[in-house]
Amino acid sequence: MEFSKWAESKPKFKYGQLPILEVDGKELSQSLAIARFLSRQFNLVIEDPFLAAKADELVDFATELRLAFRPYFNEKDEAEKSHLKETLLKETIPKYYKIFEELAGTQSGNFITGDNYSWQDLFIANWIEVWGDLVVGDDFVNQFPKMKKIKESVFAIPAINKYLSTRVKSSF
Repeated sequence: MEFSKWAESKPKFKYGQLPILEVDGKELSQSLAIARFLSRQFNLVIEDPFLAAKADELVDFATELRLAFRPYFNEKDEAEKSHLKETLLKETIPKYYKIFEELAGTQSGNFITGDNYSWQDLFIANWIEVWGDLVVGDDFVNQFPKMKKIKESVFAIPAINKYLSTRVKSSF
């Protein structure tokens, strides 16, 4: 959907939000619910319950950081927006990224729980890319080798790499 058409379309959507996934004529809303549904459909689920919970912990933590960005994105005053961005870059994001780096470092291998990727790895790699593009800059993640490794490993998966090389780039 083109951003210019979003305002008129928004009331038509459950919760007034995207994304929406339609399966067999039924709609599913909320990105994490969709991710979990698709992970079961495409076998991207972590078998070990504790490791799955630890990976979910990272997703929840990333979602918490996303909420910290909201004031920045909603701010209309450019001077205040600049101040909010500076606070994000110097305080909020480094704090979260350092904790994330500690949490992500509990397993060996290229992914959150070792050598096999899961929906949580896909979510985290996308999260790093989106926030890198929107706020912090692509090279910010270089300070955090475990996060960088997860992103690079996910983006090297052949099907994902192929998609990334041909997709139309957008802000979201």
